[in-house]
Formats: sequence, C-alpha cells, structure tokens
Amino acid sequence: MSRLGDCLLFAPGIPFSSVDMKGGGLPNQFYRRIDGFYLQPAVELAQRRHDFASGLLAVCAADALAGFITGASGTKERMVAFFRHIPGLDEPETAKLFCEHFRNGLVHDARVKHGSEFSVDVRGVAQRQDTRLAVNPLLLAGGVRRVLQEYRERLHNDPNELKSLRARIRRRFKVELEG
Repeated sequence: MSRLGDCLLFAPGIPFSSVDMKGGGLPNQFYRRIDGFYLQPAVELAQRRHDFASGLLAVCAADALAGFITGASGTKERMVAFFRHIPGLDEPETAKLFCEHFRNGLVHDARVKHGSEFSVDVRGVAQRQDTRLAVNPLLLAGGVRRVLQEYRERLHNDPNELKSLRARIRRRFKVELEG
C-alpha cells in the first residue's frame, strides 16, 4: 500500500474510501492501480537503464494482475497461463522458463535465476538461448499493460467479470476498505 498523509491509497490519487465498489468506475480505478503503482514506474526505470528494478516491477504487476484475472490459487499454472498472453513469452516452454527463472526467482530468492537476465538491449520481449532467457523489461511492461487494457475492456463489457473483480477486491483488501 501507499500512504499520502492520512490517506491510504488504492491507486495513485485514489484513496480506499473512494474505491467504486458499486458503480462503473472500478475498472478504471483498478487499471490505475496496476499501471500507476507498477507499470509506469517500471517504464521510467527502464528508460533510465535500471533494468533489474524495472523488470522486478513488471513481474510484480503481472503477478498481481494474474491473481485478479483468474482468482486461481495455483501459482505455477496461473502465472504460466498469464505469461502465454504476452508475445515473446507465448510458447509454453518459454512461459515456463520465465516463470521459474524470473517470477519464482524474484519472489523466493530476490534474484533472477539460472543465468537469465533483464536487459533493455534485447530485441523483443524475450530471447531464449538454450535454457536461459534475456528479457527486455520495457517490452515486458508493455505486454503486461496490453493484458491489463484487455482486462479493463472485459470489465466494462461483462458484468460477471466485474462482479468477480469486486469480490476479489473485497476479499483481498477487506481491512483497507473498512478503513
């Protein structure tokens, strides 16, 4: 969470007390949360050649987004399925390697594993060399943002998707929403 004075923020500029749990504003507020807390900073860091920090934020954004989109508790399946929606990570083996080397490495060991790396010099989201991956964090952030945009559109067009998001937000942010 982020706090600004006495106000705990759901997203940049959006206090928890202003989260629209009944109307149609939640899809844009949720978009702003993921984009504002994770993806915009990831892009800014990549542009300043802080490749690792940028990649870390992009992976965290993907992890957060995948949990809200699927609601699944099985991390490996959820994350591999999510990364397959990003061009360059869409091959099953590449998505699996990305999950093992990057997502799991960052979450469990605070590092990228098995010789894989983040670099904005990589053409495309990912380049695979045997069992190693080189991932462009700027393009990864762009791929995650595209999935986020598609999810926001589904939320606007599908009342059941929006209902599911509301339930997940209520469950995950129960304390924060109660104030």
